[in-house]
Amino acid sequence: MSNQYKNSNPIAGKILNSDNEEIELTPYIYLQKTQMGQFGGKYSGAATITPNEGYNFAAIQIIEETTFGTIEGNITNLSEKTIPVGTIIVGIFTSIEISSGSIIAYNGKI
Repeated sequence: MSNQYKNSNPIAGKILNSDNEEIELTPYIYLQKTQMGQFGGKYSGAATITPNEGYNFAAIQIIEETTFGTIEGNITNLSEKTIPVGTIIVGIFTSIEISSGSIIAYNGKI
């Protein structure tokens, strides 16, 4: 380990930068866990789904060709669109209405 990080404690969620200042790792840990799907998710067919309390949906994976109803989030113009199998849509979503098809919506803390 370089001297730069000798007093770091990543287990406690902090490391030291080159100026010996603490850097908070919690946002980075959340991002990594979100990217890896470690916060879980929901599989759903035609329904309206919302994330678990304290989370949002960070990604939508299309399992069967899917047509969305209303989607609340930071990606616009997805409502009433048909999306092909295998597509992954990354964003921040608080509610997803699936008119047909099936998806996995992954929880995130972003």
